[in-house]
Amino acid sequence: MANLRSRGLPRACCLAALTAFLALLGTPGVHAASECAEELIYESREDIPPRFRWNPADVFEDREAFDDAVAAAEASIPEMGSWKGRLGNRTEDIVSALNASHELGRSVGEIYFFARIQVHVNASDPGAAAMFGVASALLARAEEAVSFVEPEIAALPRARLDALLEEPSMAPYRHVIDNVNRTKAHIRSSEVELVLAGAAELTLGPRDISDHLLNSDIVWPTVAGENGEDVQVTPATYGRISRSLDREFRRAGRAALLRTYEAFGNTLSASLATHVQGQAWISRVRGYNSSLERALDEVNVSARVVRSLVAAVHGNFGAVHNYTALRKRALGVETLYPYDAGVSLVPNGEKRYCFEDAWTMAMTFWREIFGEEYASVAETAFANRWIDVFPNTGKWGGAYAWVAYGNHPYMLLNWGGTFNDVVTLVHEMGHVVHMNLTHTNQPYHYSGTSVFVSEVASVTSENLFIDWAIERSEDPKERAVMLNAAVELAQGTFLNQILFHEFEEAIYDDAENGRALTKETMSAVYLDLITAYNGPDMTYNASDGIYFLRIPHFYLNYYVWVYATSYAAGEAIASRFRSGDQGVVDDFLSMLKLGSSVYPLEAVRVAGVDLLDPFVVGTVMSRFQNLTESLEMALDVASDAESVVTVSAESEGAASRAFPFLLLLALPLVTYL
Repeated sequence: MANLRSRGLPRACCLAALTAFLALLGTPGVHAASECAEELIYESREDIPPRFRWNPADVFEDREAFDDAVAAAEASIPEMGSWKGRLGNRTEDIVSALNASHELGRSVGEIYFFARIQVHVNASDPGAAAMFGVASALLARAEEAVSFVEPEIAALPRARLDALLEEPSMAPYRHVIDNVNRTKAHIRSSEVELVLAGAAELTLGPRDISDHLLNSDIVWPTVAGENGEDVQVTPATYGRISRSLDREFRRAGRAALLRTYEAFGNTLSASLATHVQGQAWISRVRGYNSSLERALDEVNVSARVVRSLVAAVHGNFGAVHNYTALRKRALGVETLYPYDAGVSLVPNGEKRYCFEDAWTMAMTFWREIFGEEYASVAETAFANRWIDVFPNTGKWGGAYAWVAYGNHPYMLLNWGGTFNDVVTLVHEMGHVVHMNLTHTNQPYHYSGTSVFVSEVASVTSENLFIDWAIERSEDPKERAVMLNAAVELAQGTFLNQILFHEFEEAIYDDAENGRALTKETMSAVYLDLITAYNGPDMTYNASDGIYFLRIPHFYLNYYVWVYATSYAAGEAIASRFRSGDQGVVDDFLSMLKLGSSVYPLEAVRVAGVDLLDPFVVGTVMSRFQNLTESLEMALDVASDAESVVTVSAESEGAASRAFPFLLLLALPLVTYL
């Protein structure tokens, strides 16, 4: 490999000796298995060992139990109407109506959750689809039934709302009432709220159409794999294809993916456009100037937080472009294409991690860094089948964690055996622990976590995990792979999410100003953004613009920017851990237990972070630049280590004697940036 280092410590004084030291280091480290009994994709779920499949029976034992729960919820819907028109005077009536609405929400939420997780592991299962249809209709009816509660409370004079905050019987609902008081200008009459609630099922339609088309109706193409075998290119398998060392396989896989999106592009684009137009309509009805204003107001966050994110990235495009240039040099390609963006920069350095080995590694990390309270939740999750590990035909792509109140969280993975999959496991377990601690410590009405806060735990843990793994690895190549993962994490969780936000803001601006949203217009916007973000060393074709259809988060109405704020907050919290701050574990866990009982900015302040401070966001780009420089240095180290065949006794001694100075000089650049 050519020398990639353009700056940093002199090669002679540091890199060669550090290479020798890393090659000889004998302390316990991070290991990856060369062979695993597990498959990377299963045709049938029945072929997957039960311990690697989540157990939906923890929610409802069977279809009969599901139907019984539906019947009970349907019977309670008319009872909700008995409180309508009665919330003007007696405090006890307000409390009783809130209790009844939350119990209905809890029961219906559990029904919807159960049906949804069945669809997500087998989109072609007609029984699961039927349950989901029942659950969706029930959810819409329940939202209609409770739609009068908030408007009737909001219609009370402000003095009465202020007085409610002081009444002892309202103590469990003080934050609820405060939020109603804060947003009452955008809460409509009972009649209008009934219409908005009735439209809820309609607004879910576009996403459901897209999901069914992508996960059950489309017959995805196959391409020749690394060994000449046929490999199906689907949303679930494309991540693994994009990381293959076989460039032709990557090229063919991306081309097949884009051709399929293009073939169904008009339908998928119309689906997304309908979603955006629906959300824009809701924003107008509620009296907001834009859907972004509504999204920010819902979490009580200033627009300047979002603007500072965009400004931080635009002001540091040079650092982003430098990483693209580094990738081009490291891969040794004359022209860098998007299908080169996911492959490891370390030749033959990507090791196969068996899931259970990775799990053992992650458990050690959780116990060492976060303590027993955090680790015990994780341990229970695997032992009790909260996790669905491996991809199968018909399963949703990607990864997530989700929960219905009164149940444990569920985690969906599509395990591919790479270090990035290990990081994803750590990320999603952050959600699981967050949900579990919140639900254990908060009532139903505070059990949800704001999207603004929901990613903080995961980002904190995955940043610290990568540092921890790098520090313990004995293999220079593996360390370089891990550093590359850290750079990609910053790019994927911060930079790409700001790019997605700019795309989302552009298409909402078009919809809110009467301009058409089509496959062509949205593709053009996306292509312009990815070109600007990745710089001149990445070569795009016109067909790359259609990739926006692969991003499901655009159906969540301004969700993507919270990944970026969460990365900034998570990195700030991680810095407290790295500094040895004795109070950080307690502060971190305290934040995870708050749920929505406080506003999001207050929640992250409990963990010691002020996201209104521009410095917090600004330091993220500094970290990205430092990580990129450390990666460049690590690639040189890994390249040199590959060429070292023998080391004389004299050089062994020199390396060992040099270690304390070299460790202080070089390793902090790798581990703690």
